[in-house]
Amino acid sequence: MMISESSFHHVASVISSTSRESVFGERYVGTTTETRHFTKTIVGASTDIRTLNIVLDEYVATDVPRLEASARETERFGLRVARLMVPVGCRHDDHELAAMCESAPFDLIFVRAPIERAGLGAELSRAAGHEIRAVETLVYYEWDLAQSSSAPQQQSFRIESVLSFASLRSLIEESFAGYKNHYSANPLLSAAVTVDAYVEWAQTLLQGTSSRLLAACDKSSGDPIGFVLSSVVSDARSAEVVLNGVSPKRQREGVYAGLMTATAQRLRAEDGVLRLAISTQSTNFAVIEAWKKLGLRESLRLNTFHFSRA
Repeated sequence: MMISESSFHHVASVISSTSRESVFGERYVGTTTETRHFTKTIVGASTDIRTLNIVLDEYVATDVPRLEASARETERFGLRVARLMVPVGCRHDDHELAAMCESAPFDLIFVRAPIERAGLGAELSRAAGHEIRAVETLVYYEWDLAQSSSAPQQQSFRIESVLSFASLRSLIEESFAGYKNHYSANPLLSAAVTVDAYVEWAQTLLQGTSSRLLAACDKSSGDPIGFVLSSVVSDARSAEVVLNGVSPKRQREGVYAGLMTATAQRLRAEDGVLRLAISTQSTNFAVIEAWKKLGLRESLRLNTFHFSRA
C-alpha cells in the first residue's frame, strides 16, 4: 500500500513528537488522553509543554489527521510508538490513512477514529507486514455547567482542595492497582507499567497552572478516599476531567458523584467554565450511568486500534 508523495508531505507536516499517556476508565477510576509535551523535531527533548485540555475539540475542530511520535511510550515499551488522531471531518479516506500508517517509521501506532469510519480497521488489516488489533471504543460525555447542579450530599466524607501530590500518591496507587486499559489488550505491551504511569502522569499534570484538584476526605481520619483532577481552558470556558479515582474500599458511598458535582460547581464559580468533558471506555457501564444521572450527555465515540509491525 502506497501513498502519493504530495499527500505524504502534507501528512508529514502534522507529525510531531509527543509524550503522552492514554488510559481509560473502568470502575470508578479513569482518565482522558491528551496531555502533550511537544518538541520541534520527531525525536528529542521536550522544548515546550502545552496541556490540551479539551481533547474533544481536536476531533471536531479540524479536518487534518495528526500523526505524532510518543516519546514517553517509546521509552516505556522499548518500541517506536506513535499515535494517529483521525478527526470527525477528516478529508483523507481510509486507504490514505492506512497508507500513512504503513509508511510511517514506527513499530506500533495507536489509531483513534470516529466509529462512523467502519471500514478503517479492515483497510489497516490489508497493510503488508503489519497486524491490527481493535482494542476498545472510547466514549466522550459533556456536562453543560450553565445548568444548575444540586449540591453534593456528603455524609462520611468532605470535599477539599488538594495542593500536595504526595498526599494523593497512595490513593492513586490503590485506585489503579490491577486496572485494565487499552495496553492490556496487546501482548506486545506490559500491563505492569500501568500504576506507575498514572502516578507519573498525575504528578506531571499537577505542575501545570491549568490543573484543578479536589479530593474527598474521610471525616474521621482525614485521609483522601477519592479525587478528581481536571484541566481548564479559560479563554474557551471549558474544562476536562483528566484523571479521577475512588478507593475500592469506599465505592458506592456517593463519593464519586459528590466529587463530580463539587468539581462542576467549583469550575463554574471560580473559572467561569460552562462545559466539562470527560471520557471512558464504552464498557465502563457503572461510570457512564453515574454521568447520566448527573446530567452528562454523550457527544462522541472513537474506536481505538493498535497497528503494529508483524
